[in-house]
Amino acid sequence: MVLLVLLVALVVAIGIFVAPERNRAVAEAPAKGRLLLDENFNGTSLDTSRWSPCYWWSSDGCTNAGNNELEWYVPEQVKVADGTLSLVAQPKTVTGLDGKQFDYVSGLISGLSPDRTLFSFQYGYVESRVWVPKGQGLWPALWMLPTTRKSLPEIDIFETVGEKPRVVDMTTHWLENGKSKQDGVKLGVPDFTSGWHTIGLEWKPSSLTWYVDGVARFRVTRDAAIPHEPMYLLANLAVGGVFTKSPNGSTPFPSALKVDYIKVWGTP
Repeated sequence: MVLLVLLVALVVAIGIFVAPERNRAVAEAPAKGRLLLDENFNGTSLDTSRWSPCYWWSSDGCTNAGNNELEWYVPEQVKVADGTLSLVAQPKTVTGLDGKQFDYVSGLISGLSPDRTLFSFQYGYVESRVWVPKGQGLWPALWMLPTTRKSLPEIDIFETVGEKPRVVDMTTHWLENGKSKQDGVKLGVPDFTSGWHTIGLEWKPSSLTWYVDGVARFRVTRDAAIPHEPMYLLANLAVGGVFTKSPNGSTPFPSALKVDYIKVWGTP
């Protein structure tokens, strides 16, 4: 029994946790069709023909009030340099559009702007190379929402928190019979704060398969859990909120979610 406990601890520690059998993904390469998005973040500023620096309901400042987050997203915290996107969080007292005060500012990019869809797709493979920040209260994510401007369905390609850098959450959310449903996994991975790692999602009409560093790690096949409509991408670095804790004295600032690239291929 002691040996079994030690073996399980070792498996989690080295990041080879496998999802339950009902969702276990086989070792296979994702199917890639035509390259639809090849974003390498070249230049010195965000390409606003592809990305908006706020949620679709604003152009110069926003937050996700439903998550009780502590940051106010502003375009100035979206940095592009040396082929890297940096979404930078730091302490700064600002007042939001509704008069509420926020103690932090941070960065976000979205494929949907207040007046139009900048980039969306339906089915295919999306992959990003990221380096996440370490520290309590930091909540980086790469995710997808429908172009209808509704909150569901939602696919979390990955999200993690700075106090647990060896665990990523991969989740799909949907509406079924008027109720919000979800299916997902907490996956043991290498320390995402120690260097670059790739995260991928293969979206087929019959399945969702998540990849970490080129290896399939989790799959969902329930039809209701799979979106069947155009969706757009978002990446952000939240501070605090329902998924994590508030920052403390050991949280380093400024901190950044770094993104080397985001690529999307259509179905073959």
